[in-house]
Amino acid sequence: MRIAGLLLLPALLSVSLPLSRGESSTYCVKWRATSSCDPHGQREPHNDAACSKRIASGLSGFCECESRRRVREVGCDHHEFTCEEACAEDSSADLSYPQGFEHVTCGSSIKLVHEPSRYRLHSHEIAYGSGSQQQSVTTHMARNDVNSYWLVKEGDGETACEVGKPIECGATLRLEHMQTRRNLHSHSHMFKAPLSSQSLEVSAFGVAGEGDRMDTWVLECQENQQCSADGQCEDDGLWKRGELVRFRHRSTNHLLSTSSKSRFDDSNCPRCPINGQQEVSATSFRGDDTLWFAGEGIYVTE
Repeated sequence: MRIAGLLLLPALLSVSLPLSRGESSTYCVKWRATSSCDPHGQREPHNDAACSKRIASGLSGFCECESRRRVREVGCDHHEFTCEEACAEDSSADLSYPQGFEHVTCGSSIKLVHEPSRYRLHSHEIAYGSGSQQQSVTTHMARNDVNSYWLVKEGDGETACEVGKPIECGATLRLEHMQTRRNLHSHSHMFKAPLSSQSLEVSAFGVAGEGDRMDTWVLECQENQQCSADGQCEDDGLWKRGELVRFRHRSTNHLLSTSSKSRFDDSNCPRCPINGQQEVSATSFRGDDTLWFAGEGIYVTE
C-alpha cells in the first residue's frame, strides 16, 4: 500500500511534479465575482470577468486557475490586478497528482470541497438544538481544520471495500467523520434542515463508524454522466480527484448541499458555536450548490 499526504497547502502535494509554466493564460480560467465585499460571499456570475481584465478596487471575489485552484481572494479594498497575473504568480504552488494517486480510493481520508463556496464539509462534537439533536454537520471555510476529514468506505451492510481501490462512479458509500467516528447521515421528511425549511437535515450519526442504512450515499460523477449521455464516453468511470461530483442519499434521493445563503450567524443562531459556518442539508433541487470535489487528504493506493 502506498500513501500520499495532501495536507493543508497545495505546495505539500507529496512528491508531485509542478505543471509546466508555458504562457500565463494557461493557468487562468476566470475572475469569479462575489457579493458584499466578501470573497466567500454569494457568487455573482453576471459580474465574472475574463482573465485579462483589470480588477479594480471595489470588487470582491477570487481568481479561478486550472484544476479548480482559487487564488487572490479579495474583499473590496485591494490594488488593481488581473487574474492572468495572479494565476501565473501562484503557479509554483500547484502540483500535479503523483502517478497512481489520481483517484479517490477506499480507505482514503479526504476533505470534500463545495464547488461554489469552497467551504469544506465539516463536523464536530456539537449537537443540533432542534430536529434530530444528533451531531451537526456544516461546511467550514478553513483549509487546515482537522474536523473536516472524512474516511471513504463502503455502504451500510455491504462487504468491506478493498483499501486503495478506486471508487467507481455510481457506487454506494459512506463517509465517516475521522474525529468523532460518526457517519454522514440524513433522514426522511421527519427532520427539516435548521435554516432551509425545504431541505432535509444532514447530521453525523453512529458509534465507532457503525450507524444504519440512512448513512449510505450514491456517488454521481458529473463528467461520467455527461459523457455517457453524449454517447462518446472516454471516461474511466472512476472518481477522480478534482472532478465535480454529487452525493445522492440512497433512501431519500436528496442531494448533499450547502450554500453561502444559509450561513449561521447571530440573526438566525444567536451566540452559536457554529456561527460563520454554512448549513449542510439534503435537497431535491439539482443545482450548483450540490456540486463537490475531493480536495486535501491522505490518499491510499494498492
